[in-house]
Amino acid sequence: MKRIKMTIFKNILLAALFMMAILISSAGGAHADMTIAYTLAGAANSTVSCTSQNWDVIGSGIAVTNVTGYNTPQNPGINLPISSGFLSFTTAPMTGSSFSNGLGTWNFGSGGTFNVTGGIPAISALNSNNSALISGSFNNATVQEFALGQYEFFITGASLNATDNANIYNYYGLPSGATSSIAFELTFNGQNTVNNHGQVTGFTSLNTTWSGILEDAPTLTATPIPAAAYLFGSGLMGLAGIRRKIKN
Repeated sequence: MKRIKMTIFKNILLAALFMMAILISSAGGAHADMTIAYTLAGAANSTVSCTSQNWDVIGSGIAVTNVTGYNTPQNPGINLPISSGFLSFTTAPMTGSSFSNGLGTWNFGSGGTFNVTGGIPAISALNSNNSALISGSFNNATVQEFALGQYEFFITGASLNATDNANIYNYYGLPSGATSSIAFELTFNGQNTVNNHGQVTGFTSLNTTWSGILEDAPTLTATPIPAAAYLFGSGLMGLAGIRRKIKN
């Protein structure tokens, strides 16, 4: 009889431990490497330029083709096509520049504007091609020249002070007020612009090779362990007492 009671006790204990593990895991810790990524490409009217008039970088007509959520609470890995998606931006004025082996690096400070518009047919609230998908400003920006006459527009880390449309966050299961860091990277072919005296006055893109990505990395606050988990813990302590009585 005592052996039967011990077997029953072990089964109850295993079931309790299993349920407690489910409760703790459902509390929802941080989502590793969670991102909402927008793919950038060139279009017929895509341009990026910088002139000595204001020494800021202006981009317009850059195509935004789709958005995908990675490791998101809902719809992870789902790629949503964007119709008539375009990126336009203006950085803050240049804060400094440097040259190494004839190749330039130009730095730009915080400010300016950054906007992505377009329609996402899969999200009913964003059917309009003029929907605002992302808007904000720059924290910083850097233009690097990797070969003479070839430029890469490159922004890293928490480089944008911007927010996604709340409907996009809702689709991927994120609260609209989630904290995030947005990074932007765009590669394009460009060339120097010069004045009549042969002095470099800036650069402009060539409508040839374009590639880029815009990544929003939201941060979710870990959900506290439910009170039920603590009740399970109390129950396990009670089971331990029952086990001692069975032994006796």
